Amino acid sequence: MTFDGITMHAVVAELKQKLLGGHIKKINQIGPSQLTIAFYANGEHFLLYLSCDASNGRLHLTTKKYANPTTPPNFVMLLRKHLGQGKLIGLEQVAMDRTVRLRFQTRNELGDSVEKQLVLEVMGRHSNLILLDEKDRILEAIHRVSYDMSRVRQIYPGKTYTVFPANKRDVLTQDVCLALLLDEAQKEQRGGVTIKQLFYGQLTGFSPLVAVELCVRADVKPDTPIGALTPDEQKAMDSELSLLVTALRNDCYHPTLYRSPKNQAYPFALTQYGTPAAENES
Repeated sequence: MTFDGITMHAVVAELKQKLLGGHIKKINQIGPSQLTIAFYANGEHFLLYLSCDASNGRLHLTTKKYANPTTPPNFVMLLRKHLGQGKLIGLEQVAMDRTVRLRFQTRNELGDSVEKQLVLEVMGRHSNLILLDEKDRILEAIHRVSYDMSRVRQIYPGKTYTVFPANKRDVLTQDVCLALLLDEAQKEQRGGVTIKQLFYGQLTGFSPLVAVELCVRADVKPDTPIGALTPDEQKAMDSELSLLVTALRNDCYHPTLYRSPKNQAYPFALTQYGTPAAENES
């Protein structure tokens, strides 16, 4: 199932409504790369699932019951020590990327109020869960990354945390229109890229799935080279892009579930998949 930056954006919007101001009741590490955090917020109990699995990283609420290891791993023991009964005071997605910061107000050994963060990065084999102190220094990570493993960015205790560079345009804060994307592609002499590649190659959080969906809605073949687009096709593509960006900026979603051609849940209806098995206005 695709869990792209757009899906992450919709999930974060839901979590803000339901979890902000809530307190941690319990933290469990249910697998090598998976956590659950039980919250009590707004008079209700919630269970948050976080995974930095290389092939199935994600973040969402769940009602599923998970078995816990007999011996708690060291990482979850450290989370319990630093986050304890902490209060969730912030939950932010980094741009439209699949990185989320959960900010907690808790207390240190002296009883002073401090802020700690738990960062989830969903980036394929680079996915990670990272605990930070109030100065963005890394306290621990579920997967440490040494200089020998990556010369771009290291993740280990004591090092200051830096966000993984996206090098793409953020549709939430930057101007986005088809003409601008086409112009940038031409300047980089990438006139042979397809319209599908243009979207997920230049826009943070856009996956091939949503790139194809925009093409289907505009009645444009996804593999059409950008240099071969007709004026009418450009106009149609620009209109569909604008509608999607507006929906994202206003947190207007239409969650849908599909069983065919494959299991897929998405924050918006997918024309390419036909009639959904279930849907809900949001």
